[in-house]
Amino acid sequence: MTVPGRRILLAEQNPIEQTGIDFVAVNKTNHAEVFVYFVIDPTEVPVPLMATDFGIECQGVETLDERFVETQGFQVHTDAQGRNRTVLAITFDSGASFEEQELTVSDLAGQRLDPFSRRTRFSFKQACPTVFDCACYGAPEPRDLIDFPVDYLARDFNTFNQAFSAFSALRYPDWQMDIMPDQALMLKEVTSGLGDEFALIQDTYSLETQFEYLKERRSFEQLTRILGYKLRPELPASGYVIMRHYDDIEQPGGLASQDVEVTAGTLIYGFGDDDAVIPFEIGGGLEAINNGTTYLTNSLWTDNPAHIASETCTYIRKGTRTLSVIGTGLIHPGISAGSTLLVETRPEAQDEPLRRFFVTLDEDPVQETDELIGIETTRLHWRTEDALLFNLNLTHCFVSANLVPVVSGQTWCTRFSIGEVSPDYEPAIEREGPKPLDSNDRPTLYRQPLGKTVADGLSWTLSEQSTPWDLAYSAQVSLAEIDEDGTVLENWRVVSDMLTQTATDEAATIEAGHWGPIFSYVENGQRKVHRDYIGDPGFCLRFGDGEFGLLPARGSLFEVRYRTAWARVANLPANRLFLTANVTPDAEEARANCFNAPDMPEGILTCWNPFAFDNALLPENIELAKLTVPHFHKAKKLRAVRNADFQDLITARDDIDATLATERWTGCWVSNFVATDPHNHIALSDELRAELQTFIEEIRLVGRPAYLTDTALRPLDLRIAICRDTRVPFGHIVEDILANLVSDQDNALFHPNNLSFGSKIYLADLETRIAAQPGVTEIKAIQYRWRGEQGFSDFAQSFLESAPDQIPVLKHDPVRPNLGSVEIFEREIPDGEAA
Repeated sequence: MTVPGRRILLAEQNPIEQTGIDFVAVNKTNHAEVFVYFVIDPTEVPVPLMATDFGIECQGVETLDERFVETQGFQVHTDAQGRNRTVLAITFDSGASFEEQELTVSDLAGQRLDPFSRRTRFSFKQACPTVFDCACYGAPEPRDLIDFPVDYLARDFNTFNQAFSAFSALRYPDWQMDIMPDQALMLKEVTSGLGDEFALIQDTYSLETQFEYLKERRSFEQLTRILGYKLRPELPASGYVIMRHYDDIEQPGGLASQDVEVTAGTLIYGFGDDDAVIPFEIGGGLEAINNGTTYLTNSLWTDNPAHIASETCTYIRKGTRTLSVIGTGLIHPGISAGSTLLVETRPEAQDEPLRRFFVTLDEDPVQETDELIGIETTRLHWRTEDALLFNLNLTHCFVSANLVPVVSGQTWCTRFSIGEVSPDYEPAIEREGPKPLDSNDRPTLYRQPLGKTVADGLSWTLSEQSTPWDLAYSAQVSLAEIDEDGTVLENWRVVSDMLTQTATDEAATIEAGHWGPIFSYVENGQRKVHRDYIGDPGFCLRFGDGEFGLLPARGSLFEVRYRTAWARVANLPANRLFLTANVTPDAEEARANCFNAPDMPEGILTCWNPFAFDNALLPENIELAKLTVPHFHKAKKLRAVRNADFQDLITARDDIDATLATERWTGCWVSNFVATDPHNHIALSDELRAELQTFIEEIRLVGRPAYLTDTALRPLDLRIAICRDTRVPFGHIVEDILANLVSDQDNALFHPNNLSFGSKIYLADLETRIAAQPGVTEIKAIQYRWRGEQGFSDFAQSFLESAPDQIPVLKHDPVRPNLGSVEIFEREIPDGEAA
């Protein structure tokens, strides 16, 4: 452990009690006059020292000859840093001695001088130009230069050491003190160590310019920028929690209705492996936190039991979109059409499945009275896409609102200045920017490190410019110019690319790589900290250079807020979040973080997450990305010449499942015709059609027109005859079969996502779906027809096949029967084309 020197201890004492000698300077023109500099200004101790308070003794170290003081007094000198320092000027009877002197000063009126720092040695001739004499006789006589071989391949400690030893043997052949205590040997090893360190830094910088060997995100992004490849950043976990106003999982009887608002930015916590505590914040991100978004909760909105109208039927069927709950707690202006609720079961038997799912209401809750039982109930009705995918047991079924969005990580805030303003504001790091072509003056680049991102990562989210086929991300960072009181004067934008900004745009960007303290030292009683580039992990905020982005004025004050992600540990199982008591941060923490998280309201006692968090993603691995970039560069063609080019580029979009392109000779040129299979639909919407047409115009070859055409749909009609269990109503069986074949659920056999160009419809798949439904005992017959092509015939072959440019479709929509239909009969199919 390194122990600080006496001068450092004096400089860092708090409160200031004593001072001591820093060093002694000699007047160059009058060697009898010396100046004693002190670590702490002698006039700034609690009881200021007077010049006459000093007792002075000076004598030769070897001869012990005393020097007599003629005058003593205070003078004010300006040092090399431009600071005024009070020094004790002493004039002795003579300054002619070449002997080393020992100077001792004492406090005649107290103990204001450190007894261990009041004695020092100096020489009256220390201000002389040479150590031999005080006279200067002109330029020294020239000496013969001795050349020697230099090993320019020296790169590490051993090779540098060998090179210096070879030089010493040639330059100083009489030097025989090659032993460990020798000072020259020590300096040789120190220099070899520095050379080794510099060579490592040089090699590291060189390797960062080579794609195969680079290690840092900053280097990777600079090299792949021209290719348009972007590393996926770190994404936080996000989801929902349920806030309870009580300490149990069941709603207490007689609980009064109470509205409580929770503010975005309120902290809750999750516990992970090895007792790790992971912070989560209420809200959807930094924008909600900055806007002070609130979320309404109510004491009666959680754990409402489902109403069972008849004990002989405790289930509601698959496909149901309505449910009644006991009580009227959900009759509230805060719950209406568009509200999201949680439906869950809490089974007691091990063989009963656990069900949890969200539903979004499409109607306002309706209050009803069960006259037979004599209780008030609330009927809920939700959207078609939220229809039940299974039979639901109501015995232990509960409905809850109080759903509040949460995101992993924590908001941090730092205030800083452009240039040194006051000790309360850390100055931004200044470095020279790129040299302009028309000037020799380099602009100043200002950077502010985001310190917490080193350990906890930086939170990112999809930006407004993101598209399904070209994802773009924006950092959860906000920047504002403030005054000394912290009042926001102007909001600055945080952009992803400074090259899109002009000289007047108030903007900054996020740069990969951490900048921070490298080392510190004490200079004239003040601690200095040098900050420089450290590297990955971590991020920093960078301002513009005056041409791409406004250069901030010196003296400006800024506040930057940013969210950490905690992605490495944020994917937690269900029921892993909890509340903690509101904690007041200590003074040091409050000073380091100017954002004060809102307190959790006293009315909310517990919270829990009904679903696991599984969407947190670590930043893309650079080593894996190196393997992807060459293929990405080749695969991401931004021009379409062949049919395959159109198909690859358009199918890469997330809203398109498949694309079919053909070319035809249309006179003097070839034209391309493009048909698409949209995701989740059988036809293009007007917005998507316009977007695709624009995209095709951007990628087509000049002189070769390209057109977006309607897809050739091939409607299919089915007629099915089954035998059933007489205990199961035929209508229920029909509903189940239709739900498995033609519902809006993705797993339905004839859902648009499962059919594309040239898709085959297999008889085995169809029979499996039908036979799996409760109550079906036998499949008697299946007939099919391609509408408009043929009549009904038995489905006897293994599969039905369409042409490569056709998409089979079976919508079973009474409003649009031309898109296919399904008819289900009991025992046999009637004769004729229609039943």
